[in-house]
Amino acid sequence: MKNQVHAILHRNLIPRCPAADLFGHKGRRWLTEQDLPPDERAAATALLRQLDFHAHELREIDTDLGQVALGRPEVLRLMTVPGIDATVARIHRCRSWPRSGTSPASAARRSW
Repeated sequence: MKNQVHAILHRNLIPRCPAADLFGHKGRRWLTEQDLPPDERAAATALLRQLDFHAHELREIDTDLGQVALGRPEVLRLMTVPGIDATVARIHRCRSWPRSGTSPASAARRSW
């Protein structure tokens, strides 16, 4: 969707956005000031609405996943590693210990 917004600007020979993020507050304000044909403006506006919708959905999923993950002691342990948040820890846990009753220690013993 972001590529489509950039394509609209490119098609209409609009110069690069001076803001660091076209999809942030400053970039969106700049985008509304650009002279676009009505159909292109409508398309860009619709794409921005879709981006907002998907961002909201992802926040909800991340919140739900985080609540489930924070209830698991193994996930909390993994989160002590720098750069590991609840989502990454939960994904890692699911991939590392596919069967119930297994742990990293028992998995390591089986691999020897």
